[in-house]
Amino acid sequence: MTRLAGFLGIWMEQDETPWFIKMKQMGLINRVIEAMGLESANAKWTPAEAIPLAKDADGEEATGMFNYASVVGMLLYLSGHTRPDVAYAVNCAARYMFCPKRLHEVSVTQIGRYLKATRTRGLIVNPSHTTLKIDAYPDADFAGMYGHEKADDPTCVRSRTGYIITLCNVAVLWQSKFQTEMALLTMQA
Repeated sequence: MTRLAGFLGIWMEQDETPWFIKMKQMGLINRVIEAMGLESANAKWTPAEAIPLAKDADGEEATGMFNYASVVGMLLYLSGHTRPDVAYAVNCAARYMFCPKRLHEVSVTQIGRYLKATRTRGLIVNPSHTTLKIDAYPDADFAGMYGHEKADDPTCVRSRTGYIITLCNVAVLWQSKFQTEMALLTMQA
């Protein structure tokens, strides 16, 4: 393997095959693991639990064992550049950046343990040479947090939109975020 370059902490490695490039951010992942104190923790193979990450207003206070906002900021950078697999989980954790509870710390710790297990993985760029095409894969949920948070809180009924756009079978843009408008029907979401 030949190392092409390091740009903003993103290492690109070219394989024997022309145009096959692996983009990794192992340095940033190591910083996240160190900032959270997970050097000796067990690794996990899933980035998030199956249930949505709720506000947990009455929950246990955060322990402050790591700087939540700093770690989530690093995770946002990571998920936006080389690790779309954690984009949803990181977006959920980012909602509580300024008022985290213990539940949110546990969720971010799970993301860190997942990254520890998969630190050598990243985004694979292997464009199709036969066809120039653009594909878009959108998805949305309807009132995603309803039933998981307090029903009288209007933010719990916001729908979430996620999408990935590919060019020549290579992911070039992806995002997971809450919609700005409240959808009243599944078709609106």
